[in-house]
Amino acid sequence: MIDLIPSRKLSDVQEWLQNFPDLTFIIRDGSHTFRSVISEVSSDIIQIADRFHVLKALTDHAVKALRTLIPRKIELGEEIKKSTSKQLTFAQNQKQLLRSVVREKRTEGWKYVEIARFFQ
Repeated sequence: MIDLIPSRKLSDVQEWLQNFPDLTFIIRDGSHTFRSVISEVSSDIIQIADRFHVLKALTDHAVKALRTLIPRKIELGEEIKKSTSKQLTFAQNQKQLLRSVVREKRTEGWKYVEIARFFQ
């Protein structure tokens, strides 16, 4: 990097460019001011978009394209709903069974540490 222009004002960019009459290329962001002023000063200067803004534009376009391909709402099929429901029911039953065993052990006077070791 040779320099960084601290302003986007048309007059400031023109003044900066006049200090470097032998420029052959400029790496810049997507500013329309930069693009137009550089073109006015010299059509021979090659303008290169900086890496960040190229990747940002590419990502923005990719997201926009993907949004047209992926539906906003995805419905689960009935088989998946039933399977998920069965799994939840099984997990809930296991949890209830675990609670009842812990309560039983506590009423028998077991300490939580002993109950934890029992399940290891």
